[in-house]
Amino acid sequence: MYNMKLDFILENNVIPDDINRVFVSYMKHSLEMYNEDLYKKLYEDDHRIIKSYTFCTKMHSLKFQNGFIFLANNSFSVELTDYNFSELLELYNAFLKQKKSNQKYSMNRNSMELKRISLLPLKMPDEKDVIIKMESPLVVRYIHDGLEEYLTLNDDKFEEVLNLVTEQMLISLGFNNPKIHIVPLKAKKTVMNLYKHKANASLGFFKITADPLFISVLLQTGIGSRRSIGAGKFKIIG
Repeated sequence: MYNMKLDFILENNVIPDDINRVFVSYMKHSLEMYNEDLYKKLYEDDHRIIKSYTFCTKMHSLKFQNGFIFLANNSFSVELTDYNFSELLELYNAFLKQKKSNQKYSMNRNSMELKRISLLPLKMPDEKDVIIKMESPLVVRYIHDGLEEYLTLNDDKFEEVLNLVTEQMLISLGFNNPKIHIVPLKAKKTVMNLYKHKANASLGFFKITADPLFISVLLQTGIGSRRSIGAGKFKIIG
């Protein structure tokens, strides 16, 4: 299990507040240039496979203003994990090709260039109860009666839907009858930019109770909804 870290240099210190969208666009571009078949499998086929990766962005932000983030310096990083190791290697090679090209990738009023790629080992959990800290917002999407709702910690169905969504993701990856129990410990409401709109989300500390195998998978896939656009990534702290 590995955590892939990508370090980017920026032209200036102001980036769009939907930087996740920018990175997903960069990732798609990189993969399409390197492995078009995998790109189509992930993003274009009528029966696209379930995404087994997630990521988080890390930066030193000073303030948010008028749709932009003002940074303390001209850099930011992305950390990405993927349960599918062969897919992770393909992404690594796609990013490496972009790095070697020394090309800048344009965004709104700025550009970014990949300067370093690292693969950092992840420790396999061996306990059935772990304390986690969210590294990117936890999104819980609830579809009912033809409506789409993004739940907060105060919603009665928050834990039920979170566990169900996470179990369904594991089933789609080929696991039989996974049992996952995730509860908030010390968490708070936040808002995440989902491209076309902003949605309720949560940050903070949670507890996961499950077979250690399932926890190790979730450590790579993330938990909850919208994982492939940078939601649900966590680290184990206890």
